[in-house]
Amino acid sequence: MKNIMFGGWLLAGLIALAFSGCGDKGYYTGKEYNDSTLLGLVGDSTAVFVQQLYKEYCEQEGLLDGYICQDKSGTPYIRIKNFYTDSLVWETDKMVDFYDAFSLIGDTAVFAYHNKEIIIWNLNDKTVTQTGTLKFSGCSLEYPNDYNFSAPRIRPWTDGKYVMLREDNYIDSCAYGILDLEKKTVVGESWSEETEWLKACDDYMAQNGNVFCTWSLLDSLGQKKEGLTLLKNAILSDTLRFSNNYGFNENRYVESKWLGSIVSVSLLAKDNRLLRIDFDKSKIDTLFPILWTNDYQITEE
Repeated sequence: MKNIMFGGWLLAGLIALAFSGCGDKGYYTGKEYNDSTLLGLVGDSTAVFVQQLYKEYCEQEGLLDGYICQDKSGTPYIRIKNFYTDSLVWETDKMVDFYDAFSLIGDTAVFAYHNKEIIIWNLNDKTVTQTGTLKFSGCSLEYPNDYNFSAPRIRPWTDGKYVMLREDNYIDSCAYGILDLEKKTVVGESWSEETEWLKACDDYMAQNGNVFCTWSLLDSLGQKKEGLTLLKNAILSDTLRFSNNYGFNENRYVESKWLGSIVSVSLLAKDNRLLRIDFDKSKIDTLFPILWTNDYQITEE
């Protein structure tokens, strides 16, 4: 009888232990860090970042399993900082829920996209607007098991509209979407004779009714990337060779993207280089300070 009683107590204890962990399987360790992503520059000394707090969380899968720890992210928020003094100029007064794709438009607004909706922060008057659910038409920008368009790049376009770029720029069947904020619509479009020249671009946008494209400058064999090319309306506007020129001392691997009205150029062995485009002259502004960024901070050479 005692053995039976002992077995009952043991079973009851195990059941109680199992159920006691059901409501609280994990815990935060107290370790945390901030992760920043540069969106672009505003003026000559301030930069716009998206900042996100990550906390380490440990969770037990089963009663007899060990704990598995991973970083859990909080919702991101926007910060504007003076990158020379590292002082805070302004930040959003509340966390940004759910939005995970951020783009700086010019130097006046931040667009964030998620699940067919856009929220816009006006950096001048600090107002916030939301589009609600956008109506999609035209060719399909979303494919089965394709996560690229869930976080599109948004760029200024012609006629007061915006272009939403796919990360997989080579897709022919549906290359990009045209966003009309007034109508709250996105029209998917394929490459046409007028736009096919953009297919080879690293990134593209419109400014003052003109379409600008950045892509890599290749060597005479068409193999080695050795600089940056700027095109305006499919016509070559400017080139910049990086070898021992304008603060560059190497030319290994070049990829570019627009950060607002600034171009960020990634190199293999260094931080990203920030370049300013003179849109009036359609040239790369070599009088602009030599700035480098690792996404967390900006340094001047």
